[in-house]
Amino acid sequence: MRNSIIHSIFAIISVIALSSCEKVIDIDLNESDNKLIIEGKINNDGECSVKLSQVKNYNQDNEFPGVTDAIVVINDDQGNLDTLEQGIPGMYYSDEIIGTPGATYSLYVSWNNQVYTSVCRMPELVQIDSLTIRKEVFFVDTTTIAIVHFNDPGAVNNYYRYLYTINATLNRDYNVESDRFYNGLSVETRIPIFNGGPNGGPGGGGPGGPGNPGPGPLNPDTLRLEMWGIDQSMELYYRTLSTTIQAASGQQAAPANPESNITGDALGYFSAYTISKASILIE
Repeated sequence: MRNSIIHSIFAIISVIALSSCEKVIDIDLNESDNKLIIEGKINNDGECSVKLSQVKNYNQDNEFPGVTDAIVVINDDQGNLDTLEQGIPGMYYSDEIIGTPGATYSLYVSWNNQVYTSVCRMPELVQIDSLTIRKEVFFVDTTTIAIVHFNDPGAVNNYYRYLYTINATLNRDYNVESDRFYNGLSVETRIPIFNGGPNGGPGGGGPGGPGNPGPGPLNPDTLRLEMWGIDQSMELYYRTLSTTIQAASGQQAAPANPESNITGDALGYFSAYTISKASILIE
């Protein structure tokens, strides 16, 4: 019989954040050099897209128009190659490259006489076995806990990101972890579900309000959860991105940009990841 482990995602994140010694690069908020931002995604759910935009100076507006004059190419280790076509400004799509677990993908972007590249392997798919709900009392508040049940493969190191929506509202927290403490085990990952979150999660008008943690979702609600299988470079990206957000909100000393897996001095990421989905009614 396989051993099993139960843990809370917020505890894992806290340990990772406190033990991290990764170097991050400070951003000069007043004099940005308009670096290219690349957000590349390919998954087993049919998405293959790359979003291109530019960093702006701190004193400029928050509109980030898309970069429309780039050449974007993705190829895989099976010999497939496609030059992505632009849809809306700055968004490039492929209908030819299919996300396959275990395959390796390469990104090539040419823009403004510079070349940017990245390579990412899509992990093997890890399926959610089941999703359950538990309510626990912390002090005077009752918190809803989502418990994700799955079996972690023991042959390799695995990295996960969890996203959820309550009804149609997406929680944008960066819930990421590695299997460092449960490699090869049967796992129950506990994720607290809030009406609001530090990055504008669910709860507009509910307890906690927008951007503030509340005691739990209003009942009844449908929780839809996705477990992404990501590679190590993306776990590092999301972890340092979370640190950047905390710094920008005044929780840490200085803002810094997240670690990118793209060469060529661009910001952003290229991620080949798997998605497993589950949903449950919160009553």
